[in-house]
Parts: sequence; C-alpha cells; structure tokens
Amino acid sequence: MEMKTKLISIKIAHSTAAQIKWWSNQGINATTSVIACVRYGLSVGEPLRIKVKRWKLVQIGLRIPVDLLEAVDELAGQWSVSRSEAIDIMVQNAISDSIHGVSAPLTVFLPTVRLPQKKGDNNGTR
Repeated sequence: MEMKTKLISIKIAHSTAAQIKWWSNQGINATTSVIACVRYGLSVGEPLRIKVKRWKLVQIGLRIPVDLLEAVDELAGQWSVSRSEAIDIMVQNAISDSIHGVSAPLTVFLPTVRLPQKKGDNNGTR
C-alpha cells in the first residue's frame, strides 16, 4: 500500500519555526514533528483556542500525507483561517499541551494500518 503525499509550502510564526528547528536539532525531522502535531490537533475534537501571534512569518516546505492535508483544509475552513495558520495553531497547541502535561494515546501519532505480510513471513511473531 502506497501513502500519497503532497509537497506544500506554509508560512508559520517565527516562534513556531524556532520550536520545529529545536526539535530538528534534537533529531526529530521537521516534517515528522509537524505531522505529529497535526495528528494531535485533529484528535482534539474541539476548536483550538490558542491565538498565534503571526507578526514574523517563516516559510517552510513539508511533504504531508494527502488525507491529513484534506483534514487540515477542512478544519481551516471551519476556523476561517488559512492552511498555514491552521497548522501553526495545531503546532502551538501541541507545544502548549505538552508543557502542561496533557497526554495522548500513541495511536494519535502513529498510523495504525497493518501492512500486508508476505506468505510465510511472520517476522518472528505469530
């Protein structure tokens, strides 16, 4: 099964970009961190109330799964904001919730689709 992705360019607040860069310096790929924050933001299930000060914007490029991008676009429409601002809000919300000790199940961040196995290949499991 092949996951379809799309290369996008977004403009995010300088403070958001700084956090993503810090994560990157700690070994977490920028795209991976943004996708994790988007998955978390989509799982919250209520409008996020964080207001991101977007006075100084930084442009970044990411390759995002199409299904997540469609969900972001739908949410951005509901919030009456741009795609960039919606992603910015989701990243800032994930940062805030992390600081405040909010936890989420691992399934929020990791895909749960099982890959088909080759016949006779059980990778040491049954």
